[in-house]
Amino acid sequence: MQFNTAPSEEELRKMLSDYSHAIYVAKLATGPGGTLSAKLNHGGTILVKPSGFNLGELKPEDFVEVELKTLRVVKGVLKPSMEVGVLASCHLARGDVNAVIHAHPPFCIALTTVGLNLNTPLYPDHAVFLEKVANLPFYPPGSEELAEAAGEAARTHDCMLLKNHGVITLGSSLREAYYRLEIMEESAKITVFSWILAGLLKPGGRPESLSAEQAEAIRRLQAEAYRRSLAKNW
Repeated sequence: MQFNTAPSEEELRKMLSDYSHAIYVAKLATGPGGTLSAKLNHGGTILVKPSGFNLGELKPEDFVEVELKTLRVVKGVLKPSMEVGVLASCHLARGDVNAVIHAHPPFCIALTTVGLNLNTPLYPDHAVFLEKVANLPFYPPGSEELAEAAGEAARTHDCMLLKNHGVITLGSSLREAYYRLEIMEESAKITVFSWILAGLLKPGGRPESLSAEQAEAIRRLQAEAYRRSLAKNW
């Protein structure tokens, strides 16, 4: 489903449910972990995943409507995600942030435990959709410190790697935020396997990444501009 204008509340709830299921099926979050949100078209509230539920079992009506600035629940009987403050701070950081996803992809988390990051593109999709990834230190989940750090990073970044915790991706649409999440985890897998192979085949060696010039040339391709524009559509 694609929209040229902002979707209605009913449509947005359906998309939140669909992307929640996609995150779960892709094993980018397990158990009751992970959360996501989307801004309603009037801009003052967001729909947020309820706390304690598996992403794979959510229905459209389960999402809770919350005021962005006060975090007050204005619609819904369930408690909002413990990361509601983190989600809201990212929405408030920039006017073009209409969707936020926080997940726990295992390869991304593994990178943070050994001091690696995702700022060395190894393949084209990384260069196009991730660009610069913010690296945040560990903060307790749901804490004010994490909300403040995420909000500050969201001013200049669309993707964040949280040490020993997970990732946050932003988007003009849920589609764009979800694409970034998938590509972050794919990039993390490629990074892990590349370091393993480099160590096996070239003792003391390092993976060969795309150069800054190669990455920029990929971003300038007309086909990539078209793909980026599609991702921004609901």
